[in-house]
Amino acid sequence: MDSNGSLGVLWRRKGLTFTLLILTLLGAACAFVILPWKYNASITETLLNSEQSSKTLGGGNPYLSFDSAMVDMANLLAVQLTNNANVLALQQNGYTASFQAQVLSENPETEEPFIQISVSGRKEESVAQTLQGAAGSLGSLLIRVQTGVPAKSRLSLQTIAEVSPVRSMSAKIKPIVGFLAVGLVLTFLIPQAVEGSAVRRRKIRTGDAVTVNDRPKPFDPGGEPERIRSKHAAETRSEAFEQQWPDQQVADVFGGQKVLPTRPGGGAPSGHEYGAPGLDDGHYSETERQWLPNANGCVFGEAFNGTQLVREGSRRDLARKYRVSVRQLAALARRHVFAVCLILLVTAGIAIDFKYTQTGYEETATVALEQEGFVSVEPVSANENFLIDSSLITTCQLLVMRLSGSQGEIQLRQAGVIGNFAVSVINSSNADYPSYPYPDFSVSVSSGSSDTTHHQFSEAMQVIAADIAEFQTGSQFSTQNRFAAYTLSDSGPISQRGSLARTYAALMFLALVASFLTCCLLDRRSRSAVAPTTS
Repeated sequence: MDSNGSLGVLWRRKGLTFTLLILTLLGAACAFVILPWKYNASITETLLNSEQSSKTLGGGNPYLSFDSAMVDMANLLAVQLTNNANVLALQQNGYTASFQAQVLSENPETEEPFIQISVSGRKEESVAQTLQGAAGSLGSLLIRVQTGVPAKSRLSLQTIAEVSPVRSMSAKIKPIVGFLAVGLVLTFLIPQAVEGSAVRRRKIRTGDAVTVNDRPKPFDPGGEPERIRSKHAAETRSEAFEQQWPDQQVADVFGGQKVLPTRPGGGAPSGHEYGAPGLDDGHYSETERQWLPNANGCVFGEAFNGTQLVREGSRRDLARKYRVSVRQLAALARRHVFAVCLILLVTAGIAIDFKYTQTGYEETATVALEQEGFVSVEPVSANENFLIDSSLITTCQLLVMRLSGSQGEIQLRQAGVIGNFAVSVINSSNADYPSYPYPDFSVSVSSGSSDTTHHQFSEAMQVIAADIAEFQTGSQFSTQNRFAAYTLSDSGPISQRGSLARTYAALMFLALVASFLTCCLLDRRSRSAVAPTTS
């Protein structure tokens, strides 16, 4: 079914088509109104080591004292938080939204006791209440698990990041898109089916139904070749055959049917000579053999296409017919010079806008966490004189998660960082197999001007320093057991302008394509407007 025929059927059945289309759009609109929004919220907390263990492992600093036992405790708390008894107890207290808890383990080389609680529901208030209830239940479970443990040996929880309830667009848009897709497919197929049924009924009423006997029979190379029906027998006779062998004859016994060529002295050759490849027993030369029928019963170097003969050179003629020269393109542009000039003016305006658009700037830095007062004996990487420790790597990821959460966004906004801010732990491998062997992370800020970019970057670095100081506030340990952030490299504000030459070349190409298509459309419409009508 070709596209023109399908579009014609849709237009002939426009009443049915528009009805189905309107029903599809109304159904999608009703689904958008009826389907409720879905809200998602999350909170991420980390376990901190006890005071006694922190003195042993990190000199009293809990952020330098992460170990594998804390990860085991995090997994235990996540399982107990989501078991049926605890979920039922939360639901009885009014926390009805669904939630799940998992231990985040982004780095396979280190231990990370991060617990993330994700809540989803149809009502924003219910999601917010369940999030706080699940977080409070997690703290209660930790206290219950450590019953009987001395206070100095107990683990504690600290919130890293919290995401307030936000609408989930995909949960509502996906069903609507699926409904629209099914509705549009049915809008296209139902008119085609109705039209096909009507055509079949019309043929049955007029007696033009196609029977099995009317279908062409396949060619049998072992017997006499079947006659090939053709709608235009006179047009399919090969002129090249008559020029090559003027004394040969092509017999048209019946109108609308073509038979095989005959030799001067007799009738048509047998099917073995013409129909079966390799069985012409050498009676014909190589030049003559190209005019013999092939295995499909086709003669005169022509291909059989279902019900009629098609010349092999028709494709070449078609390509020659639609070949466009530079002179023809110039004539086409002259006929529609106003449209071409309008497109070129719009393109020139866009190019000027690109030229004078304010250039974006970005400043990127690599930052490492260092334990103060510690110097490594042997350099193990480019970050020599820095502590390469799994606890620092875990603290680095904790800091990045805090800055990426809603609490970090509020701190950055209050500090004046309104540009694009991004922070991430440096991955030395790839996304499929991440590796974070060093406590390094990257910070980048981008905005419209160089001075603004550098100012906002400086403010972001101050927010990072404040968060690190907040982590270690009130801790009773010496200065050498503290950690701080140090900048390893700073790119400074760098212009983000791309290549103007490539931009202008792409604009010119698009302008030429748009001009050609517009001229072809206008030329076709003008020809159809002046075409004579026949009664």
